[in-house]
Amino acid sequence: MRVYTAAVDDIEEEMRPCEVAVAASPAVRKRRGLASAARTAARALADVFLPRFCIVCGRLVPCESEADVCDECRMQIALPEGHYCAKCGAPMARYAAKCPNCRNMSLAMDAATAFGFYTEPLRERLIDFKFNGKQYLARTFGMLVAGAVRRSWLDAAFDAVVGVPLHRGRRNNRGFDQGQILAQYTAGALGIVHRPGLLKRARATRSQVGLSKTARMRNVKGAFKAAPGGNLETVLLVDDIMTTGATLSEAARALKRAGVGSVYGAVVARAGFEYNAPGSSPPDDEEESFE
Repeated sequence: MRVYTAAVDDIEEEMRPCEVAVAASPAVRKRRGLASAARTAARALADVFLPRFCIVCGRLVPCESEADVCDECRMQIALPEGHYCAKCGAPMARYAAKCPNCRNMSLAMDAATAFGFYTEPLRERLIDFKFNGKQYLARTFGMLVAGAVRRSWLDAAFDAVVGVPLHRGRRNNRGFDQGQILAQYTAGALGIVHRPGLLKRARATRSQVGLSKTARMRNVKGAFKAAPGGNLETVLLVDDIMTTGATLSEAARALKRAGVGSVYGAVVARAGFEYNAPGSSPPDDEEESFE
């Protein structure tokens, strides 16, 4: 059905020169009406034979929707309206002078954003994606990240999208690299080139779970190596989860050392600030985060 819809788009594209010349032509109006009817029929058939379902509630999602999330669930899992740090994307009080997360950190990325908080049901779907073999969720997550990027940086012009890579040992054990897959779909949604070979994990690191901010920064220091950035002025760095921003920062630092001018970070979910989500309470222990 998608191939057929694309063909209809091609017909409309071919029609445009004629429409400019004979805008009032009955023949043109008839062809335009036929093309519109064909597109409507293609979408109706797609809904019947190629149905798509919301990854959260399971309800049918219209075929023209860019992500497999219904409008109601998207509103539920997206970041609520509020004031967020321009540097690390952490929620802040509106008139706070300094960010509670990055005020004592030297973060290398120029800015960061997230689609939602690391709370249910988004948390459960991310775990399914990374550990339960549901890699098909990457497409929807990539679309959601792309939407967060558009919302946060309307005027940004990115030269490439890069995923935060896993070390080859962890990638082999898992069978895939979630950062690279997310970056691929995000790049496609934004119409930007994906550069999977630009950044590599130079050494293995221990899990960040339970580590303090200082320990997290120390744990990932020097963990990434980037190929020469060439003429890349601005790069979008994509990952699944961000807690303090230590991993994104170190990856951004490697890219800048290789010649990239600016690095923006974007993730599916922001962990460590779940108590800012509606109906949540402050955590009793260190925030959860994993690679």
